[in-house]
Amino acid sequence: MTVFQANYDSLVTITRSLEQHAAKIEQMRRTVTRQADQLRQSWEGEAALAFFGELEAEVLPATMRLQEALTEAARVTGQISEIIRDAEEEAAALFAGGMLGGNGSAWGDAESAPPLSNDPPSAGYTDLARREQLRELLATSGVPQFVRDEWQRELDEVEARLAEKAEEAHRLLDQLRLLQMLPDSWAAATIPSLREQIYNDPDVLEGLAATMDTESYLNLLVELQTLHSGTTPHTSAQEADRLIRTTLPDYLDGAIADDRQITGRVAVVDGANFDAAGYAAYGDDWPTRGPSINAFVDSSGRVWVNSDRGNAGTVIHEAMHKYSDDAVRTTVSWDLNEGMTEYFSRQVIAGLPDGANVNTDRSKTIYRYQHQIVDELVTLVGEDVVASAYFDGDTASLRDSFLADTRRPDTDWDDFIDHLDDGRWSDARALLTPLPPPTPPPRNIPR
Repeated sequence: MTVFQANYDSLVTITRSLEQHAAKIEQMRRTVTRQADQLRQSWEGEAALAFFGELEAEVLPATMRLQEALTEAARVTGQISEIIRDAEEEAAALFAGGMLGGNGSAWGDAESAPPLSNDPPSAGYTDLARREQLRELLATSGVPQFVRDEWQRELDEVEARLAEKAEEAHRLLDQLRLLQMLPDSWAAATIPSLREQIYNDPDVLEGLAATMDTESYLNLLVELQTLHSGTTPHTSAQEADRLIRTTLPDYLDGAIADDRQITGRVAVVDGANFDAAGYAAYGDDWPTRGPSINAFVDSSGRVWVNSDRGNAGTVIHEAMHKYSDDAVRTTVSWDLNEGMTEYFSRQVIAGLPDGANVNTDRSKTIYRYQHQIVDELVTLVGEDVVASAYFDGDTASLRDSFLADTRRPDTDWDDFIDHLDDGRWSDARALLTPLPPPTPPPRNIPR
């Protein structure tokens, strides 16, 4: 059983890419040197002296420095991969021949009986949450104290070793960043446990923020898939994607084909980092606007969620926006877009453990009127029509269905959108009431 579910191939690919770039730079430098030597034989004069002087003083040394930087970056990236692998092997070695005897049985469920063995638990329990669960089980298992003490010592050693390896990996990552050779994908290639240690360490984040420009630092927070703990139990991006795709599978063929998702595009951050993103997005307006915002999307498409605001449905709502078609944001009103987003979000939120209560809370404060409008629109034209407009961009069919089902003139659709834009909810809802069918002309009855 492995400690980390690591994707070593990602780091190996990065290492090989850096090595290939270094080799290409070296080949280019040799080619330039060879051609320059040939040129010296036939080119003389002041221009030649100036050219060769600049070549030898600046160009060739610069290519040499670039090659060295690439080589060093490849070396350090390789080291990171080896360190992570070593951490796994060392932790696994501590528990070789564990209590389960390789039969694959699971002792992780709280209702399962604890093992009757003096061997320590398997290495899979070095996952933080499962280690805590293990400690709780040991305390009430009836296993002799000296055995529990031995297991505790083994677990503490694993944690210490992993912390040491993580610290060394942090240092090597910092070297890469200072070399300015850190690939853009480095955070995404890092295993989840290391990402968590980075974004949950205030000192590490403070050091990164102090040495990176704001845009790079904000990108880093998103690439790390930051999920800070706060007073609100936010849904993770991965769980939001899973819930959306399992709840609304009939509507998402196009969205999934287009790789629409929230994972890797959102950061749930504490107040200080939320303010950093807010000032970058809103500038001097942030002190006024910020206090009333739970989450927002910046101009780069990054989603920012305050870890102390909103509720378990906030990330799901923001994720739903990522699944929508661009047309729904450009051809209908902002309020109709938000109403559709909240309508489908609440279907997904209902699948959360406390989904009913979350939706009840949202119905009081979160896009209350916009949701009511869309709920009535769905009753009028059908959910499939609204879903096609939202997820596939077929807003023309939504308009046509509205006009056909209400028997209203074309201008009433425009009025409906205008009323939404102006916040005139009653006027907008009135237009969702179908007009009576036209009175048929009187029949001429022969006398």
